[in-house]
Amino acid sequence: PQRRHRRRFQDPLVGRPTELARQVAAGLTEESRQFIAQNPRSRDPLVSVIIPCLKVGPTITPVLQALQDQSYKNFEVIINLDDKRSKDDSEAKIRAFSDKDPRFKLIFENRGMAQGRNAGRAASQGEYLFNLDADLACTVTVLEEAVTRCEVLKQDILTCPELSVAYSFWGECRQMEKIGYLEDPVQESSGRFMRRTVAESLAGADENLLAGEDYDYFLRAKAAGFVPGRIRAISWHHELWTLWDKAKKLYRYGRSFPHYLKKYPRLGTQQFFFVRRAYIVHWKMWLANPLYLFGTITANAVFYTTCGWGLGLSMI
Repeated sequence: PQRRHRRRFQDPLVGRPTELARQVAAGLTEESRQFIAQNPRSRDPLVSVIIPCLKVGPTITPVLQALQDQSYKNFEVIINLDDKRSKDDSEAKIRAFSDKDPRFKLIFENRGMAQGRNAGRAASQGEYLFNLDADLACTVTVLEEAVTRCEVLKQDILTCPELSVAYSFWGECRQMEKIGYLEDPVQESSGRFMRRTVAESLAGADENLLAGEDYDYFLRAKAAGFVPGRIRAISWHHELWTLWDKAKKLYRYGRSFPHYLKKYPRLGTQQFFFVRRAYIVHWKMWLANPLYLFGTITANAVFYTTCGWGLGLSMI
């Protein structure tokens, strides 16, 4: 798997979408720094960062390095590796951190994303939990801003926005799409950072979900009366996939969507509908970049088709 990724992906692309994403990220980072400066904390509680891992050799190093570079230092990282199915150099790259920094702890109790998060929580000690993916590299103030919002504003569970790093034309299309998703309550990934009490009261992530478990966390927490919030600082999502890779992944996700749609029929329909509010709101951006608009429409046509196959077969 590592050799295949080396052939497909070299360095990130630096085209028009990357320039736009960097401009947006720079502005949000400044807003994050200002918020932290204007809202001093009285303490620095322990944060447990939980990362389920499967074949993460191509992306895990920048993710762990970004955690070491955080402005907030009182954290532990529970890296939950599926070593039975990870035949690449994932473990070696993780041990390059865990052998040198005691805050990084490697465990082998991962049998799926939601289950891996729950097992990581059980092995953690933090007052706060941060559910991070193995291809999401945090900008420098993510943890500090999240803790500050919870400590000062008394928020309980936070949306943590992300933008994409592109390694292919399709990744550039995704970059444009993610810019449009910022602050969109329907599409933006939610529920990554939370108080431990939130996770424990909700009995953790729903292990019947292959996708959307973070959004499900957020919705269940709000329904239970916990106070939601959102940070400004972003994480960089390393989009290391081909169209075929993503299509297969969406097929698998489609197989689990009936459970999500049963829980959230109206919202789920909005999230999976191919005409999205984010496209309409940002029509000027898309009109100024017609090549990426065409690529996004093409990619989503493939994704909706394969996801639909998975959903349809799961209901037979």
